[in-house]
Amino acid sequence: MIVTLYRAATDLAGPWLDRHLEHRATLGKEDKSRLGERRGETRVARPAGTLLWLHGASIGETQSLLPLIAALRQRRPGLQLLVTCGTMSAAALLATSLPPGAIQQYLPLDRRAWVECFLDHWRPDAGVIVDSELWPNLLLAAKARALPLALVNGRLSERSFRRWRWLRGFARQLLGSFTVIAAIDETQRQRFASLGARHAVATGNLKAAAAMPACDETEFARFKASIAGRPVILLASSHDPEEQLVAMALAPHLTGEIAPLLLVAPRHPTRGDILLPELRPLLALGGKLRRRSLGGLPGPKDRIYLADSLGEMGLWFRLADLVIMGGSLVDKGGHNPIEPALVGRAILTGPHIGNFADLYGRLAEAGGCRILPDAGSLASQAISLLGDPAARSELASTAQRFAQAEAQVLDRSLVALAPILRALETAKDPHVIP
Repeated sequence: MIVTLYRAATDLAGPWLDRHLEHRATLGKEDKSRLGERRGETRVARPAGTLLWLHGASIGETQSLLPLIAALRQRRPGLQLLVTCGTMSAAALLATSLPPGAIQQYLPLDRRAWVECFLDHWRPDAGVIVDSELWPNLLLAAKARALPLALVNGRLSERSFRRWRWLRGFARQLLGSFTVIAAIDETQRQRFASLGARHAVATGNLKAAAAMPACDETEFARFKASIAGRPVILLASSHDPEEQLVAMALAPHLTGEIAPLLLVAPRHPTRGDILLPELRPLLALGGKLRRRSLGGLPGPKDRIYLADSLGEMGLWFRLADLVIMGGSLVDKGGHNPIEPALVGRAILTGPHIGNFADLYGRLAEAGGCRILPDAGSLASQAISLLGDPAARSELASTAQRFAQAEAQVLDRSLVALAPILRALETAKDPHVIP
């Protein structure tokens, strides 16, 4: 019954979804030149040979796919890859990060005609979906075609899990579309199993297999020279109103001749214009508010710098003496600490880390990060650590060792994906007529 109602609703919503896409395009949230892909249409031909389809919704999910893609290509150099996403920032990342020959497309919205069009054109031999992308029309269409699917980095927030428990039969139908579910931890594995998943295993968080984030050495040298030896605190992947909360909590400490510099790197760099009026009151502390998007460098008297660029987090991590992870002072579930840990940086986070609770819990237990209740305590702890190089170094080196050990998750994920890899080995080229 629920499936029938969902299909009917999404079928009838076609005109509204068209207008919704057009509106998002006017706001700069969709690529207007590629809106057809959001309806399952494309100008790109399906390549000959075995095709693996991989999907990550946004930039975080697509980043977690990159080590897996590299490992799969190493095992099967001739494997054709189709990688889909749902956001322009993820598409921009994939455009510069995918191996040669891999195809990047946007995933269509979950309307039956559009997902059928997508699957009719691409005819993947198997698929790998990241995180919690449980789109009913897409999954049921794949199941009807006997398309082998895996869910990696599988997770359900506590809120989502509670909702799905009320729709247990519907959840069982959808989860039955997956040949295997590789969950990020045992708690998540149990959640999927309780909803009817038959082949759920705990492999760890694939985001822990992230490669060392890239950094332009020339830009690093330029910034390092402009900072001139001042200590640097990075607020990484922040959300509204975290920038203002952290900046105001740190404000009393951003004074004096050798005051720390606060780098603010918002999760969505396009928020730069919105952040300007919120951060300008801090100019009373001294200096100007310069922005990466405008090509500026922090001056010797600047107390805050807006790192509103895409794909440069590796640069900001390397410039920082200490990292405060965003998405943790508001109910966003936190962000992955593995990249700053790999770089060897001391890590602080707020309390809202539900998306990475297991990872942060183990990292904190090992002594590689500190979990704090509010912006005030984050600011106090940051200043304390800047004044205690030995404690900061111990926190950073422990985090780095932890991150390096976590990289084994990639091997566990590949073992879990064995049914998908077998399906690819036995797949027939759809372009060959028997």
